[in-house]
Amino acid sequence: MTSTKNNTDVESVLKTLSLAANRQPSDIQKLIELAGRNLAILEPWNHARSDHPDAMRLISAVQDLSASFVKAMKHSREVAQRGFKVSEDMIHMCDYLADKHIRSADIERFVNDMIPQTKTMTKETKKMVTKFCSVRTELILITNEIPGQVLKIQEEHKEEIRKLEVAKKNKEWVNVGKAVGTAFAAVAGGAAAIAFPPALIFLPVALPVIQLLSDMLDKRMSRSISDRVFRSQSCEEALETMHEVAKDLNQLNICIDEFASFWTHAETLLGVVTARIKELRNTKAPELRLKTVRSSWTNIKDSYESES
Repeated sequence: MTSTKNNTDVESVLKTLSLAANRQPSDIQKLIELAGRNLAILEPWNHARSDHPDAMRLISAVQDLSASFVKAMKHSREVAQRGFKVSEDMIHMCDYLADKHIRSADIERFVNDMIPQTKTMTKETKKMVTKFCSVRTELILITNEIPGQVLKIQEEHKEEIRKLEVAKKNKEWVNVGKAVGTAFAAVAGGAAAIAFPPALIFLPVALPVIQLLSDMLDKRMSRSISDRVFRSQSCEEALETMHEVAKDLNQLNICIDEFASFWTHAETLLGVVTARIKELRNTKAPELRLKTVRSSWTNIKDSYESES
């Protein structure tokens, strides 16, 4: 009866390790995709420009946000490298448990050495959560400020149009044209001024996500933009793109939070494995399950390798 119970308990531990591991590769891929999308939106802002001071303030704020995001991404790469090492150790643990020539005491020492690494992994993943939450807070401040800036710019634009109409009536085209020529265009023959605010933001067209991630990881984010095409964007369009980043960052935070929970769980499970090493080695039932656990953690290792 006791033997059956031990088999069941050991089987349960290994099954939990396997099931937990099975979720991670897709989560890592999701993190990479979300981060890549955000990077593709934010990177062009590093080279953005505008002739309008309010638009330039917006550009500076987004550039600061972009820098914070890249720092958070680089930290996530360091965490991925740690994850690769711990996953590799998990695979070794499965091999050692299956190898009858290795003493149980040696395996116990090996697993005990793994626990501090797993604790560090949990701690660093939680730091990742904090960093990306901070980026999201910066973003919320920016998106809250944009509508006010848009309204201010629109009011300025209306005032310039009013001046144009007054000048038109007074036949003072030349003087007014010099005064407000940078803000809008007037068409010969008395046509109306252009219908959009003059505060355009000029951005280079975004590079492919894969190239951006590669550049970031290779520390080549200051890529020359001489061969890149620029496009104009209004403040309203900027607000829309920032909302897209906010949505992705929210998903990114949820994803990273799940990572932190996963590693906390893995840390607990390693403690259970340490206490059950003899049972894990002396019962027949776990043999196939060990192979499943090994396979699952091999997938995790490969996923972390792709991110790191």
